[in-house]
Amino acid sequence: MTFFSRRKEDPRAPWNNDEKTVNEGSVDDGLAIPPCDIWHDDAPAQQTVTGELPPAPQDPIPPQDGSQCWAFMGAVGGVGTTTLAVQMAYELAKTQASKTPRGQRNTDPKVCLIDLDFEASGIVHHLDVQAGLSQDDLAGDPARIDSLYIQSLLSHHSSGMSVLAAPNMINGNAGVNPLTVLALLDAVCDAFPYVILDVPRHWQPWTAPALMGADFLGLVTELSIPSLHMTRAKCDQLSDMLGSQSSCHIIMNKFERRAFKSTLRLSDAETALQRTVLSTLCMDPDVTREASNCGTPVGHVRTDSRYAKDSRKLLELMTNKVSTDRQNINKYNTVAA
Repeated sequence: MTFFSRRKEDPRAPWNNDEKTVNEGSVDDGLAIPPCDIWHDDAPAQQTVTGELPPAPQDPIPPQDGSQCWAFMGAVGGVGTTTLAVQMAYELAKTQASKTPRGQRNTDPKVCLIDLDFEASGIVHHLDVQAGLSQDDLAGDPARIDSLYIQSLLSHHSSGMSVLAAPNMINGNAGVNPLTVLALLDAVCDAFPYVILDVPRHWQPWTAPALMGADFLGLVTELSIPSLHMTRAKCDQLSDMLGSQSSCHIIMNKFERRAFKSTLRLSDAETALQRTVLSTLCMDPDVTREASNCGTPVGHVRTDSRYAKDSRKLLELMTNKVSTDRQNINKYNTVAA
């Protein structure tokens, strides 16, 4: 189970009785948002998050089972984060469909793709689906969020995935109730075995809780000097804010494998980042553009394309990574008990 809503029993997000105020509205539902200036009464409503999470206590982490949540965030703009999130959701849905009896595939979807950018949502356009979320839904009372309510907000793509997204709205993030977003995430994780988050790179009040609740965080970048500098800085900041429980995994998109003397190599990137790159995805602009124009994932248009093959390799890496992490956590709990 992922812990978006900061349950009291989750040591990755310590409960703080003083952190209960959201936009001057008191709540008492067992939730606590990571401490930051925006949650205090004396701070402006739209102030940027500047605080850091307190260190997690040394108590055993709750057993890791149930739904899995994978988050993707762009280190810089234009690196193909939404395209990647859509493709990973598609590959995961296809994998899960092969394990489901044919008659249940349409009635029992396994994967939900969520766009957490409520101002400039890209997923609805990449998949050519209607947005189910409205501004009223996002600003409403989190107590009304349940499984039936979630089902009414979902859109469904022919590839087999469900989508939760809002239409493009100018200043759409401003009127969102962060607790409602967290309640939506909790409800979706209760309803689906697999959840993919497309997280905008511009920080919002719900970003830290969403990343803290994810089993996997992929930071997407590209092979250029400015991108590498910004990626390293963002990795350092995320590590400081979120702690080791939400360590970043670097995904190098638009990677050209041909070696020219004037180009950067992957080893150069890892030296600049001071981190290992988890995976690379090839530069395949014609295929990704065709998929976007057709309103469908890359793998649905060209299953044998280089980009689709690279995404399947990444899916295998991510699956193994999450499985290993969960086994280690459960083993630690067994020993601690």
